[in-house]
Amino acid sequence: MLSLETLSLMGITFYVAAIITHVLILLKVIPYTLVNGGRSVSFEAQAKLSKANIMIAIIGTLFMGLIVFNTGLTRHWLGLIIFGVISLFWILGFVMQLLGTRLEKIVMSVIVLFGIFIHVQFFIHTWTFLWA
Repeated sequence: MLSLETLSLMGITFYVAAIITHVLILLKVIPYTLVNGGRSVSFEAQAKLSKANIMIAIIGTLFMGLIVFNTGLTRHWLGLIIFGVISLFWILGFVMQLLGTRLEKIVMSVIVLFGIFIHVQFFIHTWTFLWA
C-alpha cells in the first residue's frame, strides 16, 4: 500500500493536471468544443465552467497538501465519508468522460482514472485505520 505522503503528492499532481487542463481551455489551446461533452454553447459558457473547475481543483490541491502535513483526517470517520464521497464523484466523472468527446474518452478519462485510484486509496487507508 502506498504511503499517505506519496498518495498526497499524487493527489496534488492530479489536481494540478486538472488546473492546467482548464487553463489551456481558457487560453484556447484546447478548443471548448472538445470538453464538456461538446455541449458548451459558447466559449464564454465553457469559460465559466472552467473557472469554477479551477477553483474546485485548487481546493482539492489544498486538501491534499493538508494531508501531507496532518494525516489526522485519514484517521477519522469524517475522512472516510469525505474520501468516499469524492471517490464516488470521480467515478461519476469517469463515466461522463467516457460518454464525452474523443479527447475526453482518450485523454481525460485516463487522468480521471488516476484521480479515482488516489481517492479510493485514501478511502482504503482510512477504512483500514478505523477498523483494523
